[in-house]
Amino acid sequence: MSPTWLTTHGAAAIKCKETTFAISADDEGSSVHPTSTESSALKGSILFPLPSFPSNAAYLTNVAIYFSSTSATVEELIVLYGYDELYKKKRMGKTSDFSISIPTSEDVKILSDDIMRSLAISVSVKFESMSSSLLFRCVGVGVSVAPSASVVKFESGTWDITDVRDWQDTTSKTQERIDFKTEFKAVPMVTASMNGADVSNEDNFRVKVYVTGVDTKGFTVHADSWAKTKLYSCGVSWVAMGI
Repeated sequence: MSPTWLTTHGAAAIKCKETTFAISADDEGSSVHPTSTESSALKGSILFPLPSFPSNAAYLTNVAIYFSSTSATVEELIVLYGYDELYKKKRMGKTSDFSISIPTSEDVKILSDDIMRSLAISVSVKFESMSSSLLFRCVGVGVSVAPSASVVKFESGTWDITDVRDWQDTTSKTQERIDFKTEFKAVPMVTASMNGADVSNEDNFRVKVYVTGVDTKGFTVHADSWAKTKLYSCGVSWVAMGI
């Protein structure tokens, strides 16, 4: 049986603590490069949040990362399940797309009573120099589900308030309706995360992103600022999961 995939757009990349990489996101994914030639600044970790496991998930079967590199490698990956390491692969030295099939002998079982724990992939990378770079397009995990389960469908994308208004228009509330490429059979779960924002230097960072009006055809994405914060640009990565 083919696995059910839980994926996230590469633009959802988040720097882990003490990592000094520069990350820029767009429709293609996240471009990552070092900001210093110090040896400690040429390696570190990036986190990719994933949708939660479906309620009928049984085993972790696959892990895949789609990316390209220039003088850089993916050295290690960890599938994080709440505070636990569900799966770990070391000494990889990967320079481009790869997919790992997890043998059934490793028995990476997903416990149904912990199904709502957060799920993410941590990726450790290494750069050779300041000119090195990585472009992450998509990451995901495959899971086996009970035979009676419906096939889970995913759709993801990115949005920026500059798609709607000029950056000089610092309106405090910006929104736009996003239509799915294909309609879901039932109302899906949609999650949104901020992948970058530009605010005026003299103001505190008061910005939030969220979605409303989710139905089988689409949803409305919002980026709001408040108090004296002037929001010039704000990027959002979103993932819809359903059937």
